Amino acid sequence: MDASRGHTTTLGASMKMNRLIPMLPVRSMPASVGFYEKLGFSIEQRNDDWRWAMLCFGECRLMVDESINLHPGIPRSSVLYLYPDDISEFHKQVRRNGLVVPDLEVTFYGMTEFRIDDPDGNRLWIGQNASTGA
Repeated sequence: MDASRGHTTTLGASMKMNRLIPMLPVRSMPASVGFYEKLGFSIEQRNDDWRWAMLCFGECRLMVDESINLHPGIPRSSVLYLYPDDISEFHKQVRRNGLVVPDLEVTFYGMTEFRIDDPDGNRLWIGQNASTGA
């Protein structure tokens, strides 16, 4: 039992989360890339067709994405992208822990993932590269 949180952790000790990358909704991916470059970030990956870019600064990563919220009347929200070391096992364990989650899907950008919202509506996308397992 985690006394600081007041709940029991049920994920096994062998389960590992490899990294977490914020994905920020932006109005203009090129303008955002320019802004973050001025802060010292560089472009790791960029896809103008998707209106998305992955930026890096040392070990830090940040995604900017125009397509997260396509409807201007809806508030923009960010996404936390979580990368477990074994998406299939993590997905099964989350379901065993009692969360209702959608089935795993392979996305057009090559990730095996599922997406959920936390109780406050924060979006979590959880995935692993479909071809490399990373």
